[in-house]
Amino acid sequence: MFFEGPEKKLEIYSYQSNLLNYPDEFWKVLVSACGAEIVQSKSTSTCKFFLLSESSLFVWNHKILMITCGRTELVKSCELMLDQLGLENIDHIFYERKNEYFPEYQRSFVLDDFKKLKAMFPNGYGLRFGNKDDHHLYLFESSPNVHPPDKEKNLEVLMYGVCPIVSEKFLNPTEKNKNDLKEILHGFFPGFLIDEFWFSPCGYSMNAVLGDSYGTIHVTPEKNQNYISIELNNIKPEGVTKFLNQIYKNLKPRSCDIIYFNPESHEPLSMEMKPLVLRQKHFQILKSNYSVNYYHWSEATDEVKTAEIFI
Repeated sequence: MFFEGPEKKLEIYSYQSNLLNYPDEFWKVLVSACGAEIVQSKSTSTCKFFLLSESSLFVWNHKILMITCGRTELVKSCELMLDQLGLENIDHIFYERKNEYFPEYQRSFVLDDFKKLKAMFPNGYGLRFGNKDDHHLYLFESSPNVHPPDKEKNLEVLMYGVCPIVSEKFLNPTEKNKNDLKEILHGFFPGFLIDEFWFSPCGYSMNAVLGDSYGTIHVTPEKNQNYISIELNNIKPEGVTKFLNQIYKNLKPRSCDIIYFNPESHEPLSMEMKPLVLRQKHFQILKSNYSVNYYHWSEATDEVKTAEIFI
């Protein structure tokens, strides 16, 4: 079985609009545009959040956050939002794309995406965080109306090679295994309103909302593309290491990427994720005045392993 776990991510800010007034049918069309579909949803007074066949969509008054995996073409959803809102009503966008396990199976390459985004948002620009021949992240940013996004701290944790015991529970989602996993996963977001979906034969997605805070988890547990992502906002710099230690204690990934957006500091973030070793560290201040920290961590080992049968 093959499924591409590493995601693409789109954030669009529109302070002139009230996006919560849009009907669910519009969001269904938006999701369909990229090649995904809505599987279920929940809402609060300030947020609608949807679980997708390929990850998640969050909608607030003046912002959408859309995360998709698999072979989706998220730029097509961006094009639809631009047509709907008009360039004059879009204040800021972020677009991210993580390097994939199997990029040759994608319907578009990152350069294709960036060319389309540049045509839509001429004042935008693209960056690559990380080494091209190693783990890396592409980021496109644009502020058509020179309006910075909300001052919101955001943490993304992208994990590879998660603990085999945990992966096996996802691959064999019996009721007992689901309950064991819920104890771990819900523990990352205590007190949050949670919506979750168990895919068949395997795979898992969760959205969590509490006030203006959100979290989301996506799991692709297959052996050849074992991947889990966790994202949340409103986490202070001093809380990052504690949260990462909680993740490592429960999931024990062999390697992971950490991306931290911070609008209030222009200094690189200090963090630890013991016993993993820091392999890459990149830092950039964006035109929107956000600072972006990109770190890649992996295990240190001198263990000699045997080759694996590939095909």
